[in-house]
Amino acid sequence: MSRSVRSPNADLVSFELLIDDAPLPDDIVVRSFEVDQGLNRLPRVRIVVEDGNAAEQAFDVSSASLFVPGAGIALALGYHGQHTRVFQGIVLAQSIRIEAVGSPVLIVTCGDRAEKLARLTAPVVGDDLNDEDMVAEILQGAGLDADLARMSGRSAREVRQGATAWDCLLGIASANGLVVSVGNGRVVLAAPSFDAPDLFAAYGDSILGLELSMNAATQDAAVRVEAFDAEGHERISATASEPSVNAHGNLTGKVLSRVLDVTRSVMSDSAMQPERLQAWADAILFESRLSRVTGEVLLPGNASLVAGHLLELNGLGDRFNGNAYMTSVRHIVESGAWQTSVFLGFEDRV
Repeated sequence: MSRSVRSPNADLVSFELLIDDAPLPDDIVVRSFEVDQGLNRLPRVRIVVEDGNAAEQAFDVSSASLFVPGAGIALALGYHGQHTRVFQGIVLAQSIRIEAVGSPVLIVTCGDRAEKLARLTAPVVGDDLNDEDMVAEILQGAGLDADLARMSGRSAREVRQGATAWDCLLGIASANGLVVSVGNGRVVLAAPSFDAPDLFAAYGDSILGLELSMNAATQDAAVRVEAFDAEGHERISATASEPSVNAHGNLTGKVLSRVLDVTRSVMSDSAMQPERLQAWADAILFESRLSRVTGEVLLPGNASLVAGHLLELNGLGDRFNGNAYMTSVRHIVESGAWQTSVFLGFEDRV
């Protein structure tokens, strides 16, 4: 049974920030935290601390070794000293800001070691290399841990030449109906999970703000993919099967697709086995169904809100009640208050 997203005893926000496994010194004043994590994206954390002395013409915190790029960062959030870790990574950058009004600050930007994937070029794809081997080669070469679902196809050959390793991973994941999540130097490619939600949020209780959209224009009635057979001589095709997804609202993607009644056609010049072609078609329709409801919900701060999980929404009427699929989560802690924004569904890429 799900529990309310509003935590009990949530009147005192607290945090624990470790830098290279050592607690943040007591004399450093933190203005705010912003933690941004989600599926198919690299995590980011922004820490704003007070720094800068005009009389001494110095920025002591910036000049110290504390927030030097490469330093390890671990952040836990909670209430009354009861914390849950929401991020672990490294310092990527720092900047200082002086304004005409207000105190100067140091802004520390943190990310994951997997950030390097956005700078590395994807390797050349060999004819005998399947998707799983390709992903394993990329992550091993980058020195990252991996947890990979089984992938037998060769969709990496569809990735454009010169693409980054990160773009290559996203392309392979999408073609296999998988999502990518990153945390603490570990990259996970897995099928979306629609297990029962642990948390619920309700209008008039725990929903602080909301904007949701249900859009029939994103819904394909059918998906047909065409490529060459394994020998490369004849054209073969596959039509997607209707996927099973989260129950959000009382109009399914299949019902919404009848509005425009569009069959999406995808052509490839690659040679594929029939089962690989079918998996690709299924993945395209699956992604379409996860774009039928999108939007943002603002909630009280809760570290148990995690991208890739479901959130039960109540009090929003028949069209928007149900189990929403969270694709990204943003925690903002500022002025003693903690709020969490969750983003639902995938934006349509057509």
